[in-house]
Amino acid sequence: MERKQFTNMRILILSLFTLMTLQAKCQDAIDKKYLVALLYLKSDKEINHKIKWTFSYLDTSKGSIEFIVNNEIWYHPLYSFSNNLKENDWGIDSSIIDDKKLFKERYYFEPIKMPLFSKLLSPSDSKISLTFSKPFGNCLIGEMLDSGANATNSFKTGRAIEFLFIFNEDGLIKKAFYNITVYR
Repeated sequence: MERKQFTNMRILILSLFTLMTLQAKCQDAIDKKYLVALLYLKSDKEINHKIKWTFSYLDTSKGSIEFIVNNEIWYHPLYSFSNNLKENDWGIDSSIIDDKKLFKERYYFEPIKMPLFSKLLSPSDSKISLTFSKPFGNCLIGEMLDSGANATNSFKTGRAIEFLFIFNEDGLIKKAFYNITVYR
């Protein structure tokens, strides 16, 4: 089992390096925060455990969680992480942590198509779909939803897990928060 996980991790790392090379050559280059966040989601044991718990029907016999990266960037609000952010100074303007309206005024956008996103991971028949926000400052928000629930940016149903990634000056993840949500 450990050898299989090592092989899967090696394939993932090689794929990400290939994608970074592709990114450098592509006119529609994507922010490297997306690639670092994907690697983190695929490799962090605690996050993988929470994803498996959130979507209990997932096939857990594989070493890592299978999911699809949505080819659109969606606006994701910050307010579900406000309690986590008050604990330390994470480099986020404190006025937007508590004020949902102010955060939306500064960072709201209509969904943006990112065709390159569909190439970030190998094709999968997973029902779990990951969407990202635009990076803001040293942060990036992501959310995993059950894509079988026909979720859109404005209408979501079912269980979801949200992620807030905070990056250091080198572009690596300094801290990641998660929040499990149920949309009705």
